[in-house]
Amino acid sequence: MVSHGMGGSVAMDRLAPKSLDGDYKPGFLVEHLRKDLGLALAQAEDADITLPGAETAYTLYDMLYQIGGARLGTQAISLLYQDEVTCTAAGLDWSKLDVEDLADEGEKDDHCCGGHGGDGCCGGHGEGHGDGCCGGHGHEDGHCCHHHGDGE
Repeated sequence: MVSHGMGGSVAMDRLAPKSLDGDYKPGFLVEHLRKDLGLALAQAEDADITLPGAETAYTLYDMLYQIGGARLGTQAISLLYQDEVTCTAAGLDWSKLDVEDLADEGEKDDHCCGGHGGDGCCGGHGEGHGDGCCGGHGHEDGHCCHHHGDGE
C-alpha cells in the first residue's frame, strides 16, 4: 500500500521485501551509511544547520552498527523493531550497545537506547520517554541520545 503512494521509493520496492524475508545481505553496508550520515551531520554542524531526519537515521544506524550489524545491508534497520529472538538469529547482540556513548554527558541511564523490555523507546527496546530521541522517542527533559562527531 505504501509503495504505491507518496511513500513509495526504490528502497521501499527493493529493500522492504528483503527485510520482510529476513534477507539482510548487503547491497550497501550499514557501516558505510553510518559513516556517510556522520559526515553529512558534521558538515551540517559546520554550516550551523540542523538535519533532524539525518540525526534520527544516524542514531538508529549507529545502534545497529554497535550491536553487530555493521556488515549487514541497510535494510537490517528493521531489526531494531523486531523481537530479541529475531535479532539474535540475525547475529545481533544488544549487550554490545554502549548506552553511555549514546547518552548526552551527565544523562546516563540504562532504560532507554539499548535495554530490552520497555514500551517503545529505540525501536521497542526500552522505556519510552516522550518525543525526540532515538528515532522519534525521547526523554521528558528534552535529552536526546545521539552523537555523530566521532569522525568514523
